[in-house]
Amino acid sequence: MKNTVKISARNKASILMVVTSLVNNGYSKNDVVKETCKRMVKMGMVENGGDFNAMLAVAISFYSFKKAQFDGKKPLDCLKEYACFKSMTEQKLNDYGAFGDTLETALRCSVKPEWSIQWNDLHVARQSKTDLTLRGVKCEIGHNGKTFSDTDINNPFADYYDMIIYGVFSDNEKHDIYTLLINGQYEKVFEAVQSMMYVFDKETFFRCMTEKAGRAPMYQYKPTAGCWQVIYNPSKYTAFLHMVENEKIPTLGEYLKK
Repeated sequence: MKNTVKISARNKASILMVVTSLVNNGYSKNDVVKETCKRMVKMGMVENGGDFNAMLAVAISFYSFKKAQFDGKKPLDCLKEYACFKSMTEQKLNDYGAFGDTLETALRCSVKPEWSIQWNDLHVARQSKTDLTLRGVKCEIGHNGKTFSDTDINNPFADYYDMIIYGVFSDNEKHDIYTLLINGQYEKVFEAVQSMMYVFDKETFFRCMTEKAGRAPMYQYKPTAGCWQVIYNPSKYTAFLHMVENEKIPTLGEYLKK
């Protein structure tokens, strides 16, 4: 069987607590990385001997992010560390939610003055919590094959948001956004994501995604998951972009200028 390293949201939180404690108590980088790797093994995150390079890379990413925070850097200055960490977990650990986390974080930072960006803005919202509030309106953020976890067959949307900010991204576009963030080119990223994300109210999103984005509905209820999910593939990428143009759906950048 293939050697792997697996990580869940719960494991991430546990490892971050370990790293935070070690960094706050003055442990060296080598010691933090060693202890982090030991904890990953102990928690069963490393299967069949694991991939040593993957485990090491993730441990270093955890350390770098928390050390930057401990050293008193501004939250925005650490967006590059956040993006580096998420890119690493996507590549090494098959963390399918990594880009979504990065996108949500970048969007949240893009709509705020730099002085008001806080450390909490570099963390994704927990389930059943609002991703972003714009002009007093609560928004849910999503991309590609987003799962709307807090829905059921009779309710395609949850009650804790009123608007949906959604966009589609190719693999090349994801790579470019990661690269720009890691290189600290934040303004280019902010401009890009605001031009690639579209703003819908719930009724418009449902109508457009079930009737206007290709022959088959792009937004469907999935009985096996017990919730609604966006159906995404390369053909839907093109269909979505045609739809938002035809329906004159505003980008986030256009919405903010109104």
